[in-house]
Amino acid sequence: AIVTLEAFRHTRKEGISRLKASSPLWLVTFVYLWLRSRIVSTDIGELLPDGLQNIGQFGTGLIWYLKHFLLPYPLTSVHMLPLEASAWQLILGLSVTVSLLLAIVWCVLCRPGALFFLGWFFLPLLIALIPTLTSLDFVTGTPLAERYMYISLVPWCTLCVLLIEHLIVARFAPEKRLRIGVATVLSACLVAGSMSYSYGHAFRNDESFFQRAYAHAPENPHVLMWSGIIKKRQNQPLQALELFDKTMAINPEMPFLYVNRGLVLAQLGRLTEAVDSLLLAIQQNPQQSGVNFELARVLQDLGQIDAAIEHYRKELELTPDHLAAMGDLGLCLYMKNNPTAAVDIWERALTINDVPYLRFNLGMAYRELGRMDLSAIHLQRFLHTANEGYAEQRRLARQWLDTD
Repeated sequence: AIVTLEAFRHTRKEGISRLKASSPLWLVTFVYLWLRSRIVSTDIGELLPDGLQNIGQFGTGLIWYLKHFLLPYPLTSVHMLPLEASAWQLILGLSVTVSLLLAIVWCVLCRPGALFFLGWFFLPLLIALIPTLTSLDFVTGTPLAERYMYISLVPWCTLCVLLIEHLIVARFAPEKRLRIGVATVLSACLVAGSMSYSYGHAFRNDESFFQRAYAHAPENPHVLMWSGIIKKRQNQPLQALELFDKTMAINPEMPFLYVNRGLVLAQLGRLTEAVDSLLLAIQQNPQQSGVNFELARVLQDLGQIDAAIEHYRKELELTPDHLAAMGDLGLCLYMKNNPTAAVDIWERALTINDVPYLRFNLGMAYRELGRMDLSAIHLQRFLHTANEGYAEQRRLARQWLDTD
């Protein structure tokens, strides 16, 4: 589409020649869209506004983007559009659509070159609004859509520079143009710096970002879930669980919802509920790494050692170098009176990272197997590298070395 719009910047003959040259691109594009529609079992028509309802949503969404383009502070990446457009939103959508079409017609007839800049401005916004017309949640303003909006700033910044240059040349004598130009550039830098500082202060971290997002869209499942994750990071499990439950009531298919909810439930000591939530997370995405490990730890705390071993092994199938899973799996095997299998796991883990607790575990297991020479090597190495955080293990290691 951009290549086609660019053709209008040239003379009629040259423009027609460029349009003919771009026709293979359109052919490839339509073939791609057709194949995509067949693969995902959708319909190409879904990519365009269809019916008054979608026009109303399109108009309100476009106005929202224009508002943030002209008045970008405070910007939030979450915006809920209504599931059903009201009468005024329908009128607004129709007005915006008609105005855009009239602007395109005027550009084609009177200012073909301006169509290039108009297309650069609106096309990224239209691409960003496509999820509005196809998503069940009707959520716009995702970070991806924001990047499309930022791309559209390029031609408009160019137009602003050209306009300012024209005004300076038309209104000021040659000897004043340099000073006026320098003053204009410095003013623009001051404004840009102030805006950058304001954005940095407003969105300095995830917490401040999602506080604003929650105030703007308190029923958005994406906002609720990430607000819960932030509460979990801040060690506020009750508040996090409340937000996760609200998310589940609105959209029970949110990615990463059940694993985070399961971790919070485990933190609160509600282990049986944590197991159920983590099993749902695995059912939702069997290939997600880390979930089997967390589930195995909860099962281990419940005393279900066989089930814990099964999920530790599943985690290692997905993430073969998961050091913590190797360490805990070895402990479970040791608890099941299988020190030989535990040694095999811990020796493999030791090749990944030589950490003190593995040395202690190996010393303990080799001692159980009667291999006092190997036990002494690992225990001495443990005492050499372990800090005071391993006080009880250090005491046992010294006792075993003295006894043996």
